[in-house]
Amino acid sequence: MQKNILITLIIAGLLVACGEEYTVKNTVQKYDDKTGKYGFVNKEGEFVIDPEFDEIYSYVDEYNGVEGVRVVKDGKYGIIDIEGDFVVKPQFDWIDRFYNGLASIRKDNKIGILNIKGEIIAEPQFDHFSGFHTDGLAQIQKNNKYGFINTKGEIIIEPQFDALDIFNANGLAMAKKNNKYGLINTNGDAVVEFQFDEIIEWDEHNLAKIKKGDKYGFITSKGKILIEPQFDYISDFDKYNFAIVKKNSLYGLINTKGETIVEPQFNGWIRDFDEYSLARVEHNNKYGIINMKGETIVEPQFDDIGYFDKNSLANIKKNGQYGLIDTKGKMIVSPQFDHDMHFNQHGIARVRKDGLYGIINMRGEMIVEPQYYYIGGFDKYGLAVVKNHSYKLGLINTKGEILIEPKRSYIDDDEYKRIQNQQK
Repeated sequence: MQKNILITLIIAGLLVACGEEYTVKNTVQKYDDKTGKYGFVNKEGEFVIDPEFDEIYSYVDEYNGVEGVRVVKDGKYGIIDIEGDFVVKPQFDWIDRFYNGLASIRKDNKIGILNIKGEIIAEPQFDHFSGFHTDGLAQIQKNNKYGFINTKGEIIIEPQFDALDIFNANGLAMAKKNNKYGLINTNGDAVVEFQFDEIIEWDEHNLAKIKKGDKYGFITSKGKILIEPQFDYISDFDKYNFAIVKKNSLYGLINTKGETIVEPQFNGWIRDFDEYSLARVEHNNKYGIINMKGETIVEPQFDDIGYFDKNSLANIKKNGQYGLIDTKGKMIVSPQFDHDMHFNQHGIARVRKDGLYGIINMRGEMIVEPQYYYIGGFDKYGLAVVKNHSYKLGLINTKGEILIEPKRSYIDDDEYKRIQNQQK
C-alpha cells in the first residue's frame, strides 16, 4: 500500500537515539555534529536528506509490512519519503505506530487518526482512542463520553456513554449511561435497558455477572437474562460449569444453563469438585460430600474430610480420631486412629492407636493390630523394621508375619539382605 511512496527504512527509535547507523537504499542515517541534527547521507558521505531532524523513528505496520520513517522537527512529528519530501509535514505532537494502515496522532492534547498515505481520516478531537479492534471499530472519548469510530474515520456511535466495552461476537457491547449498565447493539440502541449497577466482563461461557442493588445474576452474550439478580454472591464458573451462589447466608450451586444444582443450604463453603466428581461441603462446621448431580453422598458430620487418593479413599476426622471412606460414601474404617492414613505401594498403611502402631489394608482389615512402639516404612520387598516398647528391633512383612522377633538391639545387614532375597 503506497510502499513506493515511503522510504523503506527500518530504524528502531531507541537505537537511533543511541547514535547507531543503518544503511537503507544506499543511504545512511547520520548525526551532524555541526547542526546537532539528523539527516541521511549517500555512500560518498554526502547528505541527500539535510540534517534538520531532532529525532528519527521507524514505524512498521505490523499487519501489511509497510515501513517508513517518522521524523521530529522543532518538536513536531511528521513522515518523510525517499526524496526527503514530507508525506506528512511536522505538525503533530505525536504520531503512533501504524496498525492495519492507520495510526493515532496527537495535537494540542487531542487525538485523531492518520492513514499510511498521510491522509487525516479523523481530525484530532478525541480525549481517548482505544486503537482498532478486530471488528474494525475503536472506542473514542470526547467530553467524558464514549462512542465508536470505524477505520474510515466515521463516527458510527456518537460519544454518549459514561463507559463502553468492545462488541462481543453477537454484536453487543456493555455500556454505562446515567450511572446504570446495559447492552447496546452496533447502532447504539439499547438491547438490554440501562438498569444494572454493574455488568462484569464476559467469561469463557459467554456469560457475564450482573448486579442490581446488592444482588447478583447472570446475562448471556445475546442479551438474555439467564438468572435474575437474586444472590448475595456468585463465584466464577469452574471447569465443570458450576458456580457457587449465596443466598440468605447459605451456599448452593448453579450451572451455566441457569439451573439450580444444589439449593442454597450449606452455611459453609463448597469446595471444588475433584477427579471423582465429588466436592466437600461444610455446614455448622461439619463436612460432608456431594456429587455433581447435587446429591448428598455423605451428610455433613465430620470435623474434616481429606482429598480422595488414587485408591478412591479419603481420610475423615471426628472427635480427634481418623477413619476412611470411599467415593460412594461407604465407611471403610470408622474414626478410631490417632492420625490419618496413607497407603503405600503395597496397599497397606500404618495406623496408630493409643500410641501404638499397627497395619491396615485398603478394605479396612487389620493386618497387624496396634502393638508396636514404631513401624518403619516398607521397602520395595515388603519389609519393615518394627520396635517394641522395650526398643527392641524386629522385622515384619506386608502380611504382618514376624520374620525377626523384636528382641534385638540391631539387625545385621547380611541377614536383612538374605531375607530380602527370600521375598523376591
